[in-house]
Amino acid sequence: MLAVSGLHVGILFFAFTFCFGFLQKRKIGKFIYVMLSISLLWCYAFITGLSPSVLRACTMFSLVIIAGNINRRANIYNTLAASAFLLLWVNPNNLFEVGFQLSYMAVFGIVFLQPRIAGLWTVKNKVGLFFWNLICVSIAAQIATFPLSAYYFNQFPTYFLLSNIVVIPAAMLLIPLGLGLLAFSKIPLLATSIAFIVKWIIKSVYFLLSSFESFPHSTPDVVLHLPELLFVLVILFSIFLFLNSHRAVFLKSALSFAAILAAFILFSAYKQINRREIIVLNSQEQVTCFICANKMYVISADTLSVDDYNYSSVQDIKRQKRITNVIFLTSDSTFNDDLLFLNKGLAVFEGKKVLLEQKSTPATNTISPDIIINTKTTYYTETISEDCCFIKYYPDRKNSSFETKHHILSTKGAFTTTW
Repeated sequence: MLAVSGLHVGILFFAFTFCFGFLQKRKIGKFIYVMLSISLLWCYAFITGLSPSVLRACTMFSLVIIAGNINRRANIYNTLAASAFLLLWVNPNNLFEVGFQLSYMAVFGIVFLQPRIAGLWTVKNKVGLFFWNLICVSIAAQIATFPLSAYYFNQFPTYFLLSNIVVIPAAMLLIPLGLGLLAFSKIPLLATSIAFIVKWIIKSVYFLLSSFESFPHSTPDVVLHLPELLFVLVILFSIFLFLNSHRAVFLKSALSFAAILAAFILFSAYKQINRREIIVLNSQEQVTCFICANKMYVISADTLSVDDYNYSSVQDIKRQKRITNVIFLTSDSTFNDDLLFLNKGLAVFEGKKVLLEQKSTPATNTISPDIIINTKTTYYTETISEDCCFIKYYPDRKNSSFETKHHILSTKGAFTTTW
């Protein structure tokens, strides 16, 4: 909502055009207008940190401004492609920036889909037309960016229409008012009046967005892995080609890839049902996840709070693995069901014996564990098998007194084993 984006660049440009558009009526004025507008846009880009979406917008507006003042018609698709080429020529790594990908997908979706969606309903009232166009832009951008949003962020904003209807008009007011507040900050009465309006708008937007967030299913988990992302992109562009050409071959292509995607998801779900997995997070605090089908047990040294970084990591695993049932436990607690037995730091999960970091004496010294995690307990060499994996966050300064496989989290990252 608050990301510096191409929307802000557009608002800034139109505010500048509203104030200084009269310069274009004369020949020398056109030159001054071009220089001032392009300078303003790129100063804004540098001030805001040269984010990919701002770079895209500034490059596109610069090309449009130059074309308009040399009497050349600007084609939006050519302008979009030219701006992408220039940015990638300067820095090819922009291609791998999430903001770069989302920005270009959103603009392409708006340019291609918005006129087609807007044409479905004719609105004669000016106010109604403004909001209808706003809704069409939001839908078009959401359709185009949905695959990347689901892949990178694993969620879908259900109430995006409501939030955009609030945020976009608010941004159109806040940016000019913010500039006005800076310009007239030395005039006490005027600055105070503008500040009061800005504060009221921000509070109202925050209240409305908080209300939308509290609605049921406001951001449901929607996960796309890389192969699924590629399938969805092919389906989406096949639909775009069909809308553009009305050739049945593209519709057949979309339906065929949709069937393949459905089969792939079913096969992935079947593999997940028959898969067992243990994940030890890359953290100084012991956090271990035991996964079976769509169920996950999270065992930590202490109770995880919602604000804990490890809790967010667990939520990421839950989304990526499409897990529906999560049970949180501590390593010194006692638990027993069909899949997991836990007692005083000893966990037995689907045939694997895992000794967790515990606060009390371990349940037994006679059972040889398959995995030992961050434990400070001393074990006799004969009680530990050669196949045992010893997991620590930092490496031991002294050589271990027994032969085991070591996994150092701080150097190798999270530990994962599947069977």
